[in-house]
Amino acid sequence: RIAAATPQIMPGDVESNTSSVCQLITEAKSKQIDVIVFPDLVLCGASCGDLFFQRALREAVLNGLGKILQESKSAEMLICLSLPLPINGHLLKVSCYLFQGKIAGMHPADNLSNAEQRWFTPAGDVPGIFEYSYELLIEDPAFNKDVLSADKEMIWWQMLDKEGCSCPLVTRDLSAALSESAKPLVAENDDSISFTCDLSLLDFIPEHIHRYPFSLQKYSDAISGLAVFGEIPAADKPFAAGGKRYLSRPDQVLPSSVKPVEKSAFFELSPDQIPLRAISDARPEYPLYYRQLRSNLLEQSATDESIIVYAAAGENESTSMHVYAGRRLICANGKLLAESEAFESGLTMAELDPDNLFSQVKTAEAPPSDAAADEPKSAHEFPFLPPDHSDWAEFCYQALDLQARGLAGRLRLLGARPILGLSGGVDSTLALLVCLRASRILGRPANDVLAISMPGPGSSPRSVDIAAALARHCGCELKTIDIHRAVRLHLREIGHDGSLDHTYENAQARERTQILMDLANMLNGIVIGTSDLSELALGFCTYNADQMSMYSVNHSVPKTLARIMLDIF
Repeated sequence: RIAAATPQIMPGDVESNTSSVCQLITEAKSKQIDVIVFPDLVLCGASCGDLFFQRALREAVLNGLGKILQESKSAEMLICLSLPLPINGHLLKVSCYLFQGKIAGMHPADNLSNAEQRWFTPAGDVPGIFEYSYELLIEDPAFNKDVLSADKEMIWWQMLDKEGCSCPLVTRDLSAALSESAKPLVAENDDSISFTCDLSLLDFIPEHIHRYPFSLQKYSDAISGLAVFGEIPAADKPFAAGGKRYLSRPDQVLPSSVKPVEKSAFFELSPDQIPLRAISDARPEYPLYYRQLRSNLLEQSATDESIIVYAAAGENESTSMHVYAGRRLICANGKLLAESEAFESGLTMAELDPDNLFSQVKTAEAPPSDAAADEPKSAHEFPFLPPDHSDWAEFCYQALDLQARGLAGRLRLLGARPILGLSGGVDSTLALLVCLRASRILGRPANDVLAISMPGPGSSPRSVDIAAALARHCGCELKTIDIHRAVRLHLREIGHDGSLDHTYENAQARERTQILMDLANMLNGIVIGTSDLSELALGFCTYNADQMSMYSVNHSVPKTLARIMLDIF
């Protein structure tokens, strides 16, 4: 039995995340799972950014790993998760294999994105790390350390020539290190030379320090009949929509940034071992992208005659940069065995019958050729949309859902309500739909959304009527504030002559922004930005007015796409 798991986590809250992981491990144990795979950097969160530089975070992760090892002693289950591991002054990103309270091995990632290389070192850049075995030293959190125990620990560190060190600590295997420090003893007749090493230091180890030896290896064979390869794909962004195929049929395949295991690694396996690729991912969600990834994983499992367990970062991982959907998938030899819904946490399980799954040897078909690749490149009329018009509706609905999921996460965290200026134009209308969808995700009524109509000297009666009709049909709260007098007073006070110039236009935009910001302060809300990607890219906005907000939902949506989205909705 195989499982992919996505726990409810909070970036940076290692203690809470560890508890969530342990809960899913307990649930998997009760269901007699043999292998369980967690998302990338599940103990700390993959979106921690520069927090990876903090020693406190790294040590908390190692202590969390120690807790998982203690609580999984009785579980005959291989646990696959990734974590940041400090070794020899470098921070590595490793796949960790845990089995029955022991570390069955770790495999450092070498395929890192440019962003990840800011925090992590590729394994290939650290000389000699595969030549040694290592130990993780963890203090027992339940041990009540008195003065005598603290003194004993201090003396032990001094004896090991590690004065000033403390747990948690990743170090070279102590037994091997002490053996290497053996000194030659020469007999009086100089005819024989022997070596001696004082291994009594290991007997003197303080009782509250747990030792977990491990080695760096490509895969784990702790489960009989399986060779489990831990993989961490580089967190690259998927390609833009224009010029690439968006797949809808299972027989269609596109190359993916999920790098397959080298064939040479599979050649090392015995005939009775089946390769299992445990992919811990932290890939952001993009419209229609999962369709391609799914097809690619199915194709790779057929090509390699392997089992693939894919677990991606969950919804609570989301930050202001990206949205994560917690995708989980299990497939074998080209067959889909289990799959989760997007934005759901928990376990996705499958029961495997190797005799049936691998009874017929499959020949993988080559990916469909891209005829357009041989033709001269031409500009796409809609570069931000899939080439196939039949995919547009699904693309637009997924784009709206991602906008709303990002906003919902921010509103949930702040306990705030959305407040936006509603003019009746394309951008504010799309932002209103995003706010309504976010409120529904949070289980809030439509009137939790506060729309502000602010007619001014440049407003047309038609736009005011459209804004009122939108609010009425959507059921949101509408507040109308006329800014004619406030704008005229401001322009008169600064000595403006009343001409229809930039100052005249920008004064209205800044007055509206001031109203929105002050209302947000009064009503425990956040101002939702409505400017789209085209306006922001061209600078077609007013500085310190519609250029700013507390959360912008349209900043990745070009004007062309916004219009098409509204036409479809």
